[in-house]
Amino acid sequence: MFKKSKETFYIRKLTIGVVSVAVAGLLVINNAQVNADETTTDTVEQVATDTELTESDLIQAQADQDQAITEAQAAGVEVTTEDTVTTSDLSEAVTNTVTDTEAIQDATAQQEQNNADYAVAIENYNQEVADNQAAYEAAVADYEAKTTEDGYLSEAAGQSLIFESSSEPNTIAEVDNNATAVDQATALAWVEANAVEDKDIIANDIISNPNYISSGSYYFLQQEIPTVVTYNNLENTYFNTTKVASVVYTYTLESPESGDQVLVKFFNDPTNTIDVISLNQTTQIGMDVQFLDENGEAIDVSGALLSFASLNSGAVYDDESESYILNSDEYVTNFDGDYIAINGSSVSYNASENRAYAATSNESLEQGSRFEQYEWDGTELSWYGAIIGVVGDDGEIHFSFGSNNRSTQWFAFNSSVKAYSVPVLETVEEPTLQVVSVSYTPYQYQAPTSSLDDIIVSEESLDDPETTVLNPTTDDISADVDDEINTDDEVTAGDTAVIVPRQEAIDNALDPVSSVTVSDAYIADTLPKTGTEKQSLLAILLGTLLTLSGLIGIRKKADK
Repeated sequence: MFKKSKETFYIRKLTIGVVSVAVAGLLVINNAQVNADETTTDTVEQVATDTELTESDLIQAQADQDQAITEAQAAGVEVTTEDTVTTSDLSEAVTNTVTDTEAIQDATAQQEQNNADYAVAIENYNQEVADNQAAYEAAVADYEAKTTEDGYLSEAAGQSLIFESSSEPNTIAEVDNNATAVDQATALAWVEANAVEDKDIIANDIISNPNYISSGSYYFLQQEIPTVVTYNNLENTYFNTTKVASVVYTYTLESPESGDQVLVKFFNDPTNTIDVISLNQTTQIGMDVQFLDENGEAIDVSGALLSFASLNSGAVYDDESESYILNSDEYVTNFDGDYIAINGSSVSYNASENRAYAATSNESLEQGSRFEQYEWDGTELSWYGAIIGVVGDDGEIHFSFGSNNRSTQWFAFNSSVKAYSVPVLETVEEPTLQVVSVSYTPYQYQAPTSSLDDIIVSEESLDDPETTVLNPTTDDISADVDDEINTDDEVTAGDTAVIVPRQEAIDNALDPVSSVTVSDAYIADTLPKTGTEKQSLLAILLGTLLTLSGLIGIRKKADK
């Protein structure tokens, strides 16, 4: 009978020696043969690698990888973990773990270099910022001597906001749904129906001007309904040393005489801002401004200087008084900051009216202006129609702008104050630390398993051989690992297994004569079946012993 064993096969010898010869041949073949798909150089090298590697090699490789990850993260590398791969190929697990570790180490070296470069760059940056601040403060101090001259601020101040006129041509106005988009035909029809005077000028010179249309889009603002206009991806705007990424304008139509809506044009460059088609009627629009950094956070712009410019006023001759009296104006009101007057400007803040405007005409010498409008509006004398706003300590910007009896009002919000030689704090772009990213794949090794023809793990007694017959494919004993797998039983290296012959072989079986421990060389479909040189030598010796045993059996039979 077959015996239960933890480490061996038991093979019965038949009464005729031919079976022993077959067994010997089978074992020799199983240990010595090389399949056709194992003949390539890569595969041979892989077999050698598999033979030399052990699970302890993988454990060491993983420990080295853990150490590399710790060092990488300490240096600032972004290390991400991919899904774990479970494999029975130990060489794959070790090789890929080592490769990933080398990549992590390379990333660490690069990050350490980036850190060193950044340290130098930030040191230079801090020095340049300090130098600029010192120069700025000196310029503000020097400005005190000019505060009584025309075109200069009436008190010394410096500009910390860089948001200059026409400086953001590559952004576009993004308008929310509270405003109604208006095409050119609809805009012309609205002007035709509502204009009191200057109808042709508005229609032909403004709305129908091709260049004028291309620089922005027309909308109807609805009374008391806030409309948000956002400009993203700003390129040239800073506050102190902070990069400004976006600016958000919120408009609210507060007092239209032309009904419950007014036609406006939002310019694509936020520093050119808005044109209001006011149709010679009183129109006032509230405006909130918010600057955002690259993280979308609001920037406190307290102390920034704002340009309230090109505030025109016109007059008509009054026969009764025999003088020119104001009959149209553009103004700023409800500003929550402070004003700084420009020496010699026609614009000033009237506290009783809570308005900044020109109280007398600034459009014509005949009407009492110091200059003709064309001499100052848009020239180096722009200070004549301007005043400066200073953002309050809360860092927020709220005001209203409007006009009385003006056909249109172009209102440009920016930092290009019109006073002479206002000191500007030079900005320096802060260096950015370059962060390296790397990923790795954890490997989990699972010992290979395979089902073998006619081999079952002997975890229980095999007292009845008939129950273990698995239909071998040869006439005699069959343990050919190259046969197609036809059983669900699995074995791995080191398991206890038995070879089960066909019934007719069992009927004629004698005592067991040899045993073989299951080794990697016997695992079908998972590892190569050639085994190591040592295994092959043992198989040859075993085959020789069995062959001699078979011959002795034949000889004894002949003698009888």
